[in-house]
Amino acid sequence: DVNTQKLVLFIDDLDRCNEEIIIDIVDGLKLVLDNEEINSRLIVVTAIDERVLEKSIRHKYFNNALPENVGAKEYIEKFFLMGIKLNQLNDSDIDELVDIYTDKLNHKLDENSEIPEELTDYNDEDNELNIADEISGDIIGEIGTDGNPPIIVQSNNGDVKPLFVNNHLNMNSFVLEDYEIEYIKEVLKKVGLLTPRKINMFIHRYLIFKSLVLTILNNSQYESFDSKMLVEIVIMSQKKKNLKKFRQHYIKNTDYEIPIPLDDFVTDKINREEYIILIKFAEMVSPF
Repeated sequence: DVNTQKLVLFIDDLDRCNEEIIIDIVDGLKLVLDNEEINSRLIVVTAIDERVLEKSIRHKYFNNALPENVGAKEYIEKFFLMGIKLNQLNDSDIDELVDIYTDKLNHKLDENSEIPEELTDYNDEDNELNIADEISGDIIGEIGTDGNPPIIVQSNNGDVKPLFVNNHLNMNSFVLEDYEIEYIKEVLKKVGLLTPRKINMFIHRYLIFKSLVLTILNNSQYESFDSKMLVEIVIMSQKKKNLKKFRQHYIKNTDYEIPIPLDDFVTDKINREEYIILIKFAEMVSPF
């Protein structure tokens, strides 16, 4: 019977709006649902971070003057019949999510695949950037043959080299290896308070970091690095204080080889110029 059918209205990502808009939408929905006939036919499901909703309520109605959760909780309970919270991710959840995201990203060329010509044009030594030039991290967009802009990395001396050509990565083995994936899982389990989105973002940041480094350094230079060290640098760079620590480290150490400021690698040393490259690219993929 069409008269007994219900309409489900799903509102996603409400917490991405500013505080005023969030409350305007919630108040508008409440006003609509005050109509008994509409209320009997309409079910509203809202996806929102409860902390953001509480902050928005307090901002509009209580001017942030009341103690934590006073008033805001009552407002939420009057409008929402119930709420379902997602559990925190456990270790097996993290393992599963990392596997899902990395499987999607790992596009390995099989043995019979031909490498596109534009990918091989930039593998010779003549096109290598001079690592003695401190990398500026400038990004230049040019339109590829398919109409999509590749990403170009530019050094201070003006040399440029493509990271992506016509939406293809500028290397034929750009994948996350099994040992990298396993260490990413290990590191993320130590971070805590993760969400699927944060895990996915970190994997992408590390992948871009890795591709940038490989674009500047040749394979033998890259392979001299411990992949665990590279993962640690990216995860540590997600905090401003660590980025500052990394920068200060190469400013203070002017020797040709300097120690690595990571607990598990502090006894190791790295070429100073290569360290600068790693840190500058870590800054590029940091959220700050």
